[in-house]
Amino acid sequence: MAAQAVPTLAFIDTFRMAHFGMSDMLRRAQANALDALGLGPNEHDFRVLSSGPQWRLREYAGPDAAPSLLIIPAPIKQPYIWDLTPSVSAVRYCLSRGLRVYLVEWVPPSGGDGRAGLDEYADPDSSITRLRAAAGSSGACSSQVMRRPSH
Repeated sequence: MAAQAVPTLAFIDTFRMAHFGMSDMLRRAQANALDALGLGPNEHDFRVLSSGPQWRLREYAGPDAAPSLLIIPAPIKQPYIWDLTPSVSAVRYCLSRGLRVYLVEWVPPSGGDGRAGLDEYADPDSSITRLRAAAGSSGACSSQVMRRPSH
């Protein structure tokens, strides 16, 4: 009985992955259609300050002496979710309040690392440490936002 369970589980896993792939293709087609109609994200200008195999650190314009805000979204989130349009933008809101804003953009896995998990994305000895160093942040972490304490 146990021998039959292994092929069945493999089939179920394959079916789930195929379903996810089809759902993702449909979602991307819908997003492309909205973009073609001019309804896509309208992100604020940024520059890539640093990067690693699974991430890029975006730096948005802000005063040099301002407190820093490092936004670390869940790896499944696209970075534009924090900066959709000028009227719906956490990034622009923080910039308007005088903060220097940094945002982690998680890089989707490429062909060879399609099964990358949280360990590859959030290895504290590489990604987060390098991100904090690049952003000049040494603050505590609260939920998904890190901020430099005032001195």
